[in-house]
Amino acid sequence: MQELDFSKISVKIPLTPEYILSKIDQIAIMMYYLGSFKIGKAFNSPFRKDDLASAGVFIHTNGTLLFKDFKTSEVLNCFQVVKKKCNCNFAGCLQIIAEDFGLLNRQSRIPKSFYKELEDLDKEIKKETLIQFEPEPWTRKNSLFWRRGDITIEELNASGDIFYTKTLYINHQEIYNPNKFHRYAYVQKCEIKNKIESRVKVYSPQDNKMKFVSSIPLGCMGGIFDLPKKDDRVFILKSRKDALVAQKFFTDVCWTNNESLQAFPDAIQKRLLGEYKEAYIVYGSDPHAVEVSKKLTERGFKYFNTYKSDYEKYKCEDLFDISTMFGIDEVKVQLKSKNLI
Repeated sequence: MQELDFSKISVKIPLTPEYILSKIDQIAIMMYYLGSFKIGKAFNSPFRKDDLASAGVFIHTNGTLLFKDFKTSEVLNCFQVVKKKCNCNFAGCLQIIAEDFGLLNRQSRIPKSFYKELEDLDKEIKKETLIQFEPEPWTRKNSLFWRRGDITIEELNASGDIFYTKTLYINHQEIYNPNKFHRYAYVQKCEIKNKIESRVKVYSPQDNKMKFVSSIPLGCMGGIFDLPKKDDRVFILKSRKDALVAQKFFTDVCWTNNESLQAFPDAIQKRLLGEYKEAYIVYGSDPHAVEVSKKLTERGFKYFNTYKSDYEKYKCEDLFDISTMFGIDEVKVQLKSKNLI
């Protein structure tokens, strides 16, 4: 296997598909390397001379975005598209994506104009993704993932928006789970076309093939409609699970669903900076998260990152990771070190 070159960065990033998809949506990868497309509409294949518009992108029943060449019957996911486009092995395609999107050298090669088109496509895709589930009451067994991060069953029940998923349906088709992976559904309020809708994100930490599936559009933040205004500080996390940890210490907490400027709309940034005395970005300690945090501090935010040493030694990126590996008391220590509690 080709060796990855991490010589230009101080910390070796665990460059895996799971890591990349935690930072970049599959939609962004597919569109950047294929060019503009519409879901279900044929276009010319970029991989061969194609005068008949005989390729297309569609959504698999499990929520995965797939490129299909109708002439050759070839079907590719976002990573396979890059592998074919760049004529490289799988390790090489992961590095190319990470470099292009600024995950390695902190210098993204993606033009700003790309993200506007991406937002429109993302909304189109999420609109076509209907996620439904049958919940199951929390038990000691199905809550183990959360309890390892010091989140109790009582806190899960009190959240009102996190559910253990017994059965999952995407676009009315059941997504079978033969390996019995644990699935957790987050129900989130989203403002779409000036209306508040409930959308769903399903997180399957054990399932590397379908770790995330979501109908939440890019830029729709969690918790933003339920801030109690009990503090003059607001804390912005990257995920619902990190927000659960933060809510042990703070009242006014929301989350962006990933660590990118596109996931944190300018209008919400201005609102939070105007409504609160202090607004803190609480992202991870990996290089990409730190770089995004720094860009947001230039706009008036303060930020807290978990200790860099924990990331370097143990790949602990965020509050939930720290709580899982070291316990909630270590989270408390790190927050106290920055005089946040």
